[in-house]
Amino acid sequence: MAIALVTALGVASYFYTRGRTLIIAVFVALVVYFTVRWLIAWMYRTRYWYHRGTKGHYSKSCPNCGQYIYRRKRDWILQCGRCGWTAGWPGLRWVTHSVPARQLRRTVIGPQLIIVVLAVSALAVSFAVVDLGPNQGATGVSLPNENVLASSETKITRHPSETTDGSSISSSATTTADSKYSIDTELAEQLIIERTNTVRKSHGLSTLSEGEIPTRFAEQHSQDMGEYAFYAHSGPNGTSPMERMEGLATKCNGPGSENIHRAPLASSVRIYGTNEVVNIYSESQLAEYVIRGWMNSPGHRENMLDERWSKTGVGVYVANDTVYITIVFC
Repeated sequence: MAIALVTALGVASYFYTRGRTLIIAVFVALVVYFTVRWLIAWMYRTRYWYHRGTKGHYSKSCPNCGQYIYRRKRDWILQCGRCGWTAGWPGLRWVTHSVPARQLRRTVIGPQLIIVVLAVSALAVSFAVVDLGPNQGATGVSLPNENVLASSETKITRHPSETTDGSSISSSATTTADSKYSIDTELAEQLIIERTNTVRKSHGLSTLSEGEIPTRFAEQHSQDMGEYAFYAHSGPNGTSPMERMEGLATKCNGPGSENIHRAPLASSVRIYGTNEVVNIYSESQLAEYVIRGWMNSPGHRENMLDERWSKTGVGVYVANDTVYITIVFC
């Protein structure tokens, strides 16, 4: 139990710190916990019955000679010592009548099996929501990853989103009174697309062209997240992530998906999955920061390297000292 528990907690921590939701991490932990317990119990059962035999526990008459028989210790399969009859069909007896096979069935069959089946089913459904195949007419959605944000120990240089008279700064090129800190969001969008194509090309995949439809979806969603102060794949009007992606798929005439990210405007922000710190006031470093962060997160990485995509669009929006980034694929 201790070994299974430690292993399950380690796996759950691995999944959760790499962008998976808490629900997925818990279900994976359940599967790992019961699987490890089963394996250990199975090995001990097999060892015990191999050295013990079945005298007094299992006996029958030999169907060939009629003599009373039982499996002797150190026999892997029940056989008659007089005539040589062996239980099971040749070629299949190791799967059906051997000590490991029998003990595996005894170990697995039980109330715990129901729990694991439910856990595996829920896990499969959770991953299906992340990325449904194109033949199902649905779309993949990469789940948001809060862990990409700078840690509380990271030095933050804040960047105001309003001018001194209270009016909002333009989202296309956000600046402050200090010209040293400025973000040209249109340039950042282009650099993110270029960096995406560089990564895909390095993995032997086709490059993506910038499409009007995915660009419109990406820019609108980043703006919605900034203006309505939320961070999710759902829409501000209550539409679910899958409803939004199905709308994209309809307009793109094929499957679609997206990655999203938000980060505090800062001169020092840690790239997710590394100890490297960058200044995201620089458009080039912002592009490097978000692409490397996505590539270090399994769900986002799958989206980046999906061979189905041919077009992409990026939206970068700044509001309330925060930059919101959306990349859409179709």
